[in-house]
Amino acid sequence: MSAKAESDNIANFKGTFEEFKSEISKFNGLVVANFWAQWCAPCRRLAGMLPQIASENPDVKFIKIDVDENPELADHYEITGIPNVRLFKNVDEKGEPVQVAEIQGLDNPSLRDAIINHSKP
Repeated sequence: MSAKAESDNIANFKGTFEEFKSEISKFNGLVVANFWAQWCAPCRRLAGMLPQIASENPDVKFIKIDVDENPELADHYEITGIPNVRLFKNVDEKGEPVQVAEIQGLDNPSLRDAIINHSKP
């Protein structure tokens, strides 16, 4: 698994579903998973906004997941269109990440609202 940090709370993820579950379970708080691809123009625009959103939410972990490099995760979460952002908070009793929100497309206001609503303890 590779989680190369872009900033303090943004990392690029490359790994298996099991490794993704581990990343979620290790973090006690909200995790924003941005499913994207290099060739996707709206994805690149969202990627340009993430540093600002991340700096406004220092207690939230942001993970960028390239669907071409992580087909297992894209298949597991049935990602059929990108950008697709999933918000996870902790894991359930089976160790599965608990998804609390999904934002499809480039919808910056909805993403910001979802982060605010779900980042509270």
